[in-house]
Amino acid sequence: MSNGTKGGIKKCEKSNINKGDCAEDHVKKYYKSQGYEPLNTDSLKNGSGNGIDHAFVNEKTGHLIFVETKNKSARLSKLQKAGGKRYVRGRMKEMWRGFFNGRGRWAAYDHKTGRSRIRGVSKEKRTSFIDALMELKKARKKYRKNTSYGMCRVWIQPDPTGCYNQASPDGSKPNTGPCKLIKRRGGKDNPDCGLPWCKRT
Repeated sequence: MSNGTKGGIKKCEKSNINKGDCAEDHVKKYYKSQGYEPLNTDSLKNGSGNGIDHAFVNEKTGHLIFVETKNKSARLSKLQKAGGKRYVRGRMKEMWRGFFNGRGRWAAYDHKTGRSRIRGVSKEKRTSFIDALMELKKARKKYRKNTSYGMCRVWIQPDPTGCYNQASPDGSKPNTGPCKLIKRRGGKDNPDCGLPWCKRT
């Protein structure tokens, strides 16, 4: 989203979120190239853009993997350090509580302001949220014997506009700026998705 011009360069709001979304786009491309299809976790993000980054399913192998995306050497949050399994379970509980009880960071509807708290989903379209949550719940049950949790680290080329080729949520602004990977030394993987997401101290 546009946020004025500085030094002749058109800037975007929420550059960190845009950069994160750019990194997640590359992770999706990587897993698709490996035979996986993404579940709809985008509709599960709250107003701050927090949620479960990715859930991918490979129908041929019967494998479900939850993936946390991090830029470069970004650290895991305190909750994420508890490990992928515990983090995903906790997040899904928060989402259920928020949608049905209107409490916490996933409250589906703010009765004081009359606005939805679910990122990119209006009051009339809250079914997208519950549909995505039900899809995730069914996938966890179906693939419970073959579910894993991983991390991807992504090195993104800096974008002075802060847009990272991400359109504004309402579609009023087109995609601008590059969303490109940096070529790492020694031909190292980028994104690097061979990382386990386990409990850390």
